[in-house]
Amino acid sequence: MKKHIFLTLLLLCFLPLSMANASSIVFQFFQNDKSAENILETTKLLNQDILSEFFEYGDIACDAPAAIFLDEESCDEVTDKTLKEAADSYMDYLVIIKINYDRTNLLNPDSVQLAGITSVDWSSIKVRVNESVGSGRIKPVPQAKLKVDSAKEVEQFVAQMAKEIKIGLKK
Repeated sequence: MKKHIFLTLLLLCFLPLSMANASSIVFQFFQNDKSAENILETTKLLNQDILSEFFEYGDIACDAPAAIFLDEESCDEVTDKTLKEAADSYMDYLVIIKINYDRTNLLNPDSVQLAGITSVDWSSIKVRVNESVGSGRIKPVPQAKLKVDSAKEVEQFVAQMAKEIKIGLKK
């Protein structure tokens, strides 16, 4: 009798762990901004926040070094290299995020802010089979009129973006 109770308790404790569905994800950020010579602080903050969001989801998330998007060919080269490294590391997904900037009308183009981002395109690839599993585009709505802190505004946008990407990975 005690053996049955012990086994039942053991199953109740470990069953939720066996049902956990953590994925390992590599994020590759591209910055599409012809006026920038270096990776912008906004791009760095988006990268950092997306890793935090997916960690909160219980996933294993890491990033490849962000790159400046020059053209499709250079983007494909970096993506192929990152995909190979992800496969060598037994990662489940590669998520490519392209941030499109237009900072011409900003008062301080180098500061962290969503106002300079026109759109963010993302696509996800299942690494083992090199197959696209989701993609999308999200456009930020700057909240500057509401006097929201720029870093907080970016964090809120990333939370919304992470939800979309997570849904795309489940398809």
